[in-house]
Amino acid sequence: MGRLYDDLFAQHRVAERLLGELAQQLNVLAAGGLSPELLDALAVTHRTLYADADHHFKEEERALFPLIAEKVGGGADSILAPFLEDHRAFWQEMDSAGAALAALQAGRSAALPQLHDAVGAILVLLPDHIEREDTMLFPMAREVLSADEWVAAERSRP
Repeated sequence: MGRLYDDLFAQHRVAERLLGELAQQLNVLAAGGLSPELLDALAVTHRTLYADADHHFKEEERALFPLIAEKVGGGADSILAPFLEDHRAFWQEMDSAGAALAALQAGRSAALPQLHDAVGAILVLLPDHIEREDTMLFPMAREVLSADEWVAAERSRP
């Protein structure tokens, strides 16, 4: 299987840590703790999660998913579609959270509900997505892809 398989799991653990930070920051915000320091911390967590997810999703979409689709055949779209839809929904919520953070940092407190909703959605969406990949998609890939296909996946990494 190689490093890709292990790296995808490890990237999930990093994302879970970042989600924990995001949840704590959202709790402080919900308790009325809006401050420039909290907004800065949220912005750092948001940027880090964004960069990590971008890298992770590109590895999946460019290296792993095409091989799964090729190997599984005609049903691959239905197998991969929910994961790709999760990626799309995640980016939508991340963009909404980023816009709300920028507005809040510019002093527009009316963006607070938007931030709360977007971060709340991320905190529901991403853990479920990670669990489904860890328990269903990655083990299935491990079973259906040959050693040579894992080598090909390694070579396709961004």
